[in-house]
Amino acid sequence: MFRKQLVSVLLLLFSAVQSFSSTDDDKARISGYVMEEIPRGKGETFRSVMTGCALQLFFEKNGKLDSLYTTSSTNGMFVFPEIEPQRVVVRASCLGFEKHSDVYELGPGSNILYIIMKRKSEELEAAKVTAEIPLMKQLKDTTIFNTQAIRSLEGESLTETLSQIPGFSVSDGKITIDGIPVSRTYINGRLLLGDDPFKAADKLLASEVTQVKVYDEQSVEDRKRGDRQSRKERVMNVITKDDFSQMSLVYCNIDN
Repeated sequence: MFRKQLVSVLLLLFSAVQSFSSTDDDKARISGYVMEEIPRGKGETFRSVMTGCALQLFFEKNGKLDSLYTTSSTNGMFVFPEIEPQRVVVRASCLGFEKHSDVYELGPGSNILYIIMKRKSEELEAAKVTAEIPLMKQLKDTTIFNTQAIRSLEGESLTETLSQIPGFSVSDGKITIDGIPVSRTYINGRLLLGDDPFKAADKLLASEVTQVKVYDEQSVEDRKRGDRQSRKERVMNVITKDDFSQMSLVYCNIDN
């Protein structure tokens, strides 16, 4: 008799714990990316992440229409708070682009949405010019990014352009590529603006840069010691339209 009662109590406890632990899993978690799809020519396209787009989520709560707001971050990502699984409408808007609106069926757990924005008709011709330039190519151990393939506003710094490239993250004065921090930023193969990789990239205008070459190398100290077995560091080599050596003196004087 006691054993049967004990088993019944344990079953009730297990059922309660299971019900409690599954509460969070029953909710719909919503995240995603806002991107622009740009034609390259010959039927090919590439996608560039979009920063600062406004997003609005319309859903039902307690029998009434409700909504949530958010914006896309530097890597194009957005996140909404959890809601009950249901059919929702997501609207997105960004300067120079047509408004996006679509219906999504959200299930329990993680829901990842991909919002593809389209340029307004008057912006398309300008976009086609940059689209003819491939965004990325691989040359042995070096990945070359053609920054001219990314549309930038007048006066934007290189760091703002880098934040639009998939795999790059620019935040809190740091630059990472595929999760690996950048240790140095060269300019035309020279370390002109000091050891701070973010500061060097942030001082350059995006319009003055043609390419960013990314590769791994040993630290300066290890190279001087001739230690070929040391761990390599990720670096960027920024290629500019004009020689930057004279300009660096101006920037250094401004800092001082």
